Amino acid sequence: MVVPLEEKHLDTVAELQVKTFAHSPIGRMGKRFLTDFLYPSLFTDPYFIGLVCLQDERIAGFLIATSRRDGFISRVAFRHLARLIKTLLHSCLENPRFFPVYLKTFFYFCKHLFVGDGFDGKENWGEFISIVIQPSIRRPAGPMEKNEKPANQLLIRGMELMKEKKCEKFVTFIEPKNFLSEVFFSHFGFRFFKDAAFFGLKTRAFVRELP
Repeated sequence: MVVPLEEKHLDTVAELQVKTFAHSPIGRMGKRFLTDFLYPSLFTDPYFIGLVCLQDERIAGFLIATSRRDGFISRVAFRHLARLIKTLLHSCLENPRFFPVYLKTFFYFCKHLFVGDGFDGKENWGEFISIVIQPSIRRPAGPMEKNEKPANQLLIRGMELMKEKKCEKFVTFIEPKNFLSEVFFSHFGFRFFKDAAFFGLKTRAFVRELP
């Protein structure tokens, strides 16, 4: 069952995202960055889409997206710059060894305020920022129908919501050599668009255009 992401889900979602992306800037930023800054800031954006997939009343996975990706990061950074700085300072005190990562993240948000990321200006593009599934669900013990898979449910519902908001194209950013994600999105009509950067990482942008 797919339901809207709510505040009561954020603690579990943050833990899952940090574990899944432990090698990335998001993972190194830690749970505080997500729960104190990023997630609360996203909830204030009118184009934000957040979903969770529940199985037996437990979170099997979640989706974070925006129905208007142009200026998305800059909107979040501009509205909540003070909260961003405060959260980064707290994170530095807790984990000083990651100071370079925190500094890089701060400049990443500042860059978006003034420069953008090369995709800005495309008003009718939606973006799937994260689709994360619990590790135990990714490889279920028994057979699972295609429409029962949490990732499929989340992406299908996310695309439905974006269509309702008049999106003309969807984009997602996938790390190089993440072939499973590339295959997953290709099943839903996404095609390679160009190499791009996402949160300071080299990624490959995949786009699906609606007919």
